[in-house]
Amino acid sequence: MVVSLWCIWQRRNDKIWSNTTTPPHLAISQAMQKFEEWKYARAKDHPPPTQSISPSSWTRPQVGFLKGNVDAAIFKEDNKLGFGICLCDANGSLIKAKSGWFYGVAPSHEAEATALLESIRWVCD
Repeated sequence: MVVSLWCIWQRRNDKIWSNTTTPPHLAISQAMQKFEEWKYARAKDHPPPTQSISPSSWTRPQVGFLKGNVDAAIFKEDNKLGFGICLCDANGSLIKAKSGWFYGVAPSHEAEATALLESIRWVCD
């Protein structure tokens, strides 16, 4: 999902900064290629995780790792995008959280990509 969001974000930036439009099928193809490259690199360095992923419930990260949750909200009346980020440990305890907003309204996939980008920047800082 992260790779897909990154490709959407890159497509948006190309449109804004270079005034170029990438057809959706090329963006999807690029996302799939990057994901396959990531899977190959991960399999080479690390065994696959042993826990099963269930989209309907929260799953614990492995001990020593943190799990981040990111969400975005669109407030059209206020011309703002809101976001929330939280990091939890393997016990489900909240480690750190952040929320904020940006001026402007965008489609939901771009709002989610903006929130994801902000979370990556925040974690790196």
